[in-house]
Amino acid sequence: MLKDIVKVEISRENSTVTRKGFGVLLILGGEAFPEPTAIVKSYATLTEVEADFPVGTINHDMALKAFGGTVSPENILIGYQQRVTIPETAGVATGIADTTIGNWTAIADGSLGVTVDGGTIEVLTALDFSTATDIASVAVILDTAVTGATVTDNAGVLTFTSDTTGIASSVVLSSDVTGTDLYETLITGITSTAGSAEVIAETPTEAIANISVINDDWYALATDLSADTEIFEIATYIQALNKMYFAQAEDPSILLLSSTDDIATQLMEATMSRTALIFESADNYSGSAWAGQYLPFDPGTINWAHKTLGGVTVSKLTSAEKASAQGKLCNTYTTTAGRNTTQFGFTSELGTYIDIIRSIDWLEARIQEGVFGRLAATLKIPYNDAGFTIIASEVEAVLQTAEADGVINPDWTVTVPKLEDIPQADKDARNFAGTEFTATLAGGINTVEIQGYIS
Repeated sequence: MLKDIVKVEISRENSTVTRKGFGVLLILGGEAFPEPTAIVKSYATLTEVEADFPVGTINHDMALKAFGGTVSPENILIGYQQRVTIPETAGVATGIADTTIGNWTAIADGSLGVTVDGGTIEVLTALDFSTATDIASVAVILDTAVTGATVTDNAGVLTFTSDTTGIASSVVLSSDVTGTDLYETLITGITSTAGSAEVIAETPTEAIANISVINDDWYALATDLSADTEIFEIATYIQALNKMYFAQAEDPSILLLSSTDDIATQLMEATMSRTALIFESADNYSGSAWAGQYLPFDPGTINWAHKTLGGVTVSKLTSAEKASAQGKLCNTYTTTAGRNTTQFGFTSELGTYIDIIRSIDWLEARIQEGVFGRLAATLKIPYNDAGFTIIASEVEAVLQTAEADGVINPDWTVTVPKLEDIPQADKDARNFAGTEFTATLAGGINTVEIQGYIS
């Protein structure tokens, strides 16, 4: 991992992802992809999403909100969470039966090869259909003859189902000319489908971990999950990562000052600095909208307060309800002075805002990339004061960019140790430690107080 080579620790006093990935939203949904084995895919447009998830599906609705801003994301990811356990299935072979019953009753020496669960082929011989009156009775005759499987009639389709289940379960039909061969004569269009293993339901965090093995190049998570336990589970998981979680909740107890066990209070008391919770009055998928529509803006250039969310309906809250939610560090989306806006870009840690977390994550990732890029592109950086200056220059370059982008104020400094001050153990290990920088985050203005005097 990059952290094993270039370790950057930034402390917040009040207090990685690729350059492209810093603006990427992962939508976690419970709707499967058309491809049975897919668990995460990237989409550059809503049209691409609609090829997999048509209008009216939850994944489509969340993607619609993510792409609903004035600036569209370069791409989003949609990930799949297996939310229910699917039992293992049996292997099956099917074939379309000849519907002319006279063609069956004329046969008293029918034959068919049947292989169940990959075993030895069983040849069904001397199959006498002379007493058959319909396809259902044909199925009964076949069922009596076969071993290890059950034969049924499903609207004219003869279905051979293994008596076992799981991935080793199967039924394969084959030709046999011992008697009158039924294979692709009276039974046509024959197909075989192997059994499947049990699919175990995933918790949200198990799904996120599995998705991240395939594609970890995302920064923010949004999902349709809204139960308190699910939100808290995801928030706890994301807290340990350099990522963020944009959650929405409809729980009206958030709006009551007297409530002390709602999800907003739980997150606040746990100081979940990487979760931004927003209250909504209906299924608006506000988290997907907020993240998708504003992640495209670079860190430092955006304050997440006072933002309009395309496609999201405002909550009509009283002043007391807004005060209660915001007092629990739960964001709201309401109309102020005729404009629909978010208030106020909180995370669930007091005094910590979305832009603060994102700016610190951005600084850490860019410094790691810059220093490692120099290490990888240079034949050798000497372990001396000249080499230390090269490393420091990469840190300074990132801080200069951060200043220009409004991430930090111009009062930053970088301090580099001298060779003579480096412990011998670090020299022997070729580990250069001791470089430090200080900087002040620029932050942003959320509220304004103006006092005027007129005489």
